[in-house]
Amino acid sequence: MPTILRDVGMGYKRSIVIRVLSIMIGLPLGLCGVMSTLMLVTTFDFQLWVLVLTALLWLSPLVIAGIIFMVTISRRTTKLDSLFAPLGLTGSAYMSQFRQYHGTVHGRGVHVYLWRGPFLVIDIDTTLRTRLGITEHQSDTSFAADLMGKHPLVLSDPDLAALSVFAHDEAWTRALLSDSTATDALRRLTVRGSSIFTRQQVILRPGTLTLMLSGNRRMFGIDIAPEQTRLWIDDLIRVIYAAEALPAPQIVDELTSSELLAQKLRNRNPYMEVWIGLGMIGLFVVIAIVIFAGVFLFTGMDKPRTSDTSNSWDYVAPPEATAPAVPPLGELTPEPGQETPPDPPAAQPVARPSLADTEIAVLDASRREIPDAPFSSVRVVALGQDAQGVWWIQAWSLIRDPDWQGELGEQWFMTFDGSDWNVQDYGTGLERTDFPGEIAWEEVAP
Repeated sequence: MPTILRDVGMGYKRSIVIRVLSIMIGLPLGLCGVMSTLMLVTTFDFQLWVLVLTALLWLSPLVIAGIIFMVTISRRTTKLDSLFAPLGLTGSAYMSQFRQYHGTVHGRGVHVYLWRGPFLVIDIDTTLRTRLGITEHQSDTSFAADLMGKHPLVLSDPDLAALSVFAHDEAWTRALLSDSTATDALRRLTVRGSSIFTRQQVILRPGTLTLMLSGNRRMFGIDIAPEQTRLWIDDLIRVIYAAEALPAPQIVDELTSSELLAQKLRNRNPYMEVWIGLGMIGLFVVIAIVIFAGVFLFTGMDKPRTSDTSNSWDYVAPPEATAPAVPPLGELTPEPGQETPPDPPAAQPVARPSLADTEIAVLDASRREIPDAPFSSVRVVALGQDAQGVWWIQAWSLIRDPDWQGELGEQWFMTFDGSDWNVQDYGTGLERTDFPGEIAWEEVAP
């Protein structure tokens, strides 16, 4: 089974276990809270002590959940700090529940990010401005590479036979792989089974050498030895030293818009999820107030009303007024010159664009937006219609020129409103979920 499917399966197992436990604990507590509230109010009315006790009854699960959350975060922070603080890295919150570390090791800027998945990313600054990706052979990696039109280097060294190497500058990469220090470090960084992670990749982007670790062999918990983290960082720095000692790569590149956006998102408010959690607590408080109001109205309707009749008087109904007769609806006729205007015509739905027109529009937009790239064909991936009837297109523009040294394709998201084609965004890292609204996507057969 491909590694990515195993990782997704393990993630679903963890999610299912957590959700089942939440339902088994939360549902009985919620029912007990509702029944206890009704019993107290109907028995003792709205006395002050009843209101206070009911409020405490509803707030206690939130307080307990908050305590459990804080204890979990504290334990995770202590464990992760013991891994990276001895290296001189300073830790802080990341995505509220997780951690990020920044500092300098051997004169190199080091940045570490850990988030749900689990994903552990170690970035080290470098002056290199090219791209390189190295991992062990895996079927899902090969499938994705074939889909993108990428092919790994053919390596004659038997010690490197287990690696898949994707490079922009092949000559420079082969020179790097001829360095025994670099190749030994790369094998240690990418070998599976050396840690709890199921996937280990070394990725060189302009300005950064990254070790990306993902997947977990365990159902819960992250067990990493301090010696392992030190070895990862030292091996990354060994590769950087060997790479920077070579002549500069002839094929250079810059960060894409999606990569720049990812860097920007990393610097967002690290406590965004906490604010969302406080919003959920506020929602529960509003629900509790609504329940109290409903109970109050329900119990108030059952109480008999008394009235003072000492100054009452007899009520005399006024005589019924006789209204003029109104003819039936079918017999109503408009006055001359006051004919009822006809109903406006219903809006016509936007027809689905043909595949040929879509390919032409995407190719034209590709050449207009990126005039230097020799795009020659288009592959439409999916079409979808939103609630306003506008058609959305996901497609790739492809380059078949063997002499082209850049990316061999670009992903596009466009819209068609029946008359105009508009580019919404483009980039290889975009996903359908990056766009607002509900779009009914339909896959297009290749």
